Amino acid sequence: MRIKIIQVVLLIVTISFFSNTVLLAQRKKYKPDKRKEFKGYNERKINKRRQQVLGEKQVFFYHNQGIKSFSIQGLQGTKTTMFSLSYMQYFADRLSAKLMLSYEYGNPFQVSYEGYYFKLLGQYSVLSIKDKFFVNPYLGGIVVYDDYVASEVLNKKINYGVTGGIEVEYTVGKLALLASVEQQYVKGVGRKFLGGGVRVFF
Repeated sequence: MRIKIIQVVLLIVTISFFSNTVLLAQRKKYKPDKRKEFKGYNERKINKRRQQVLGEKQVFFYHNQGIKSFSIQGLQGTKTTMFSLSYMQYFADRLSAKLMLSYEYGNPFQVSYEGYYFKLLGQYSVLSIKDKFFVNPYLGGIVVYDDYVASEVLNKKINYGVTGGIEVEYTVGKLALLASVEQQYVKGVGRKFLGGGVRVFF
């Protein structure tokens, strides 16, 4: 009888030991990094939610959903100069839509030219470094009123086209410094512009 009792006690101790060993192994295998996330929410999402609910002034994330901005830019082509005003809004993190009004002028071949543009662009931030430096490709459509008497198709005519480019952005507070290269195609003719500007977030 005593031998059976000892065997039962040894069995219980053995089962208890292996159970604790398995639990410890599982705990070691799963070690959530509490510094980086909490229940699937990272620090950026938490700060954004705290700002919305509590009204606290947290770190400003420039390319998050709901962020808006105004920009002013100057662009230089081979024979003309362009100035642009734009309004941009982020509809998802990194993804934005931009409405732009532009005025282009110059004197190609000693003949005065003026162009009045409306552009609708989509932009996506493909690269972000420390939420300060961004690379933003964009693509969209153009409607332009051309005033150039030297060409029949550009003499007080409305024309359509597409444009695309890459914008480099460096943020300082709620301001951003911009540099861009843009390729436009209107009436099947391609033209390149280089420029820079300033953006204000709100």
